[in-house]
Amino acid sequence: NGFLSSLISFGGGDAYLTVADGMFVEKGMVSEEDFYGRLVILVNVLPGSILCKTLTGVGYYFGFVAGGMSAAIATAFAGFVCSLIGSCFTMSIARYFLDTFDRMRAFCALKEWTKAIISGLLGTVILSLLYQCVDVAHSYGGSGVLIIIELAAIYGLNIFLAKKYDLGTWVNVIISIGAALLLGNFII
Repeated sequence: NGFLSSLISFGGGDAYLTVADGMFVEKGMVSEEDFYGRLVILVNVLPGSILCKTLTGVGYYFGFVAGGMSAAIATAFAGFVCSLIGSCFTMSIARYFLDTFDRMRAFCALKEWTKAIISGLLGTVILSLLYQCVDVAHSYGGSGVLIIIELAAIYGLNIFLAKKYDLGTWVNVIISIGAALLLGNFII
């Protein structure tokens, strides 16, 4: 479960990005431009845990600077494996406590509070992604309003496809990527 969660989870890692900034950017290991201008944008868009994506990206960066493409792939893989082990270990401990104390009233209340917190974090990630899209559109001389309309259209397409055809998540993701590439190149 921890392995699958690390691969398909999405968003909610803003706190980890702050920690990663302190570990890598403030200590001069990764430039601020590369971290926020390249890595964070990819981390926010790709599926998977923030920890796994960030450590994979930082590993790639270290390897590429140290020894080119083959070193970049090796250190990216090492970063991914380390983050996956950390995620699975944490998931195992959390799962143990959830299974052990599942029926306690305090735990039931905690579950309800957690839903609200996670919803707020996902809302933050959505707004951050919208801001990034508008910022990218402006950097290419495009219109931020048109990008928001494009995103709303793709979201509407996803809702329509989910209700009408039930194609599955991965098919919807692929269709969304294709629509974003086509519409994004047309708009910008």
